[in-house]
Amino acid sequence: MYQYRLAKQTEIRYPSFSGRESCLILDPCDTGRFWSVGGHDVPLTAEMIHLGWFHHLYLQSGKTRMRMAEHFLPLLGHGVTGFRMTMKTSGLPYDGRGQLFWESVKPNLRLHGFLKPYAPPFHTLASTTRWLRGTVPRRITYMRTNEAHLTVRIKMDYGLGKQYEKDFVLPRDWDHVITARHRGRNYLYQAARAASRLGWPHIHHIAWEQELDIRELLEEEARHRVLDFLGYAALHVPDGCTLTGMFISNCAGHSDDHDLFSKWRNELARAAL
Repeated sequence: MYQYRLAKQTEIRYPSFSGRESCLILDPCDTGRFWSVGGHDVPLTAEMIHLGWFHHLYLQSGKTRMRMAEHFLPLLGHGVTGFRMTMKTSGLPYDGRGQLFWESVKPNLRLHGFLKPYAPPFHTLASTTRWLRGTVPRRITYMRTNEAHLTVRIKMDYGLGKQYEKDFVLPRDWDHVITARHRGRNYLYQAARAASRLGWPHIHHIAWEQELDIRELLEEEARHRVLDFLGYAALHVPDGCTLTGMFISNCAGHSDDHDLFSKWRNELARAAL
């Protein structure tokens, strides 16, 4: 898998989730991935990750937050490095996917060698098991494999006729994952339509339950599930490396990712002793 370095300043202007105009600027630098906070370049690290409003991921450095970062961070796992990011507004640009970020930076990337395969020092790790409807386990599990790529198996179970299971292989399925929209629940649709009439720009950036048949909806949700997961995983892999192995997401979500990678950091700290 290739590594790419940013070669030209990239300015991304687009409304944030709230609908306000937002701006993210990426400047080239020699090495690493940095966030400019208060005039200082802060390396992006896994310790910055927090779980926030509606279980969305945000990064925090000091008192500064980068909200809904899970759609930008997958670019790091796809080999993008050599940049300094500066937020000119309080929220990141939002299109419900990762496509906005990827299409913006792609013309300004230059090939910078190959990524090294990376696997953590443990063989298996699982999030704490919770239960859906009393009988369906909800968890995410990591397993080391002998493969040089990453596989993410998505399992979903919403009841009879609403089950889904599929393997996504990275980087092979990158284009399908980066374009996946967030799933919108029916009970929020009327509120979203009312907000849209008042100027909220994102109603078409969301995969609404009532607008898709169940197979299309589950496929879109699964692809977006992989996107969000890659956002969590990206900062847990050294720069210049690509994560290998297999993750099995069984009816899991953001809080399960957060639990798994909290354990992941603890295991890495224990192995370093």
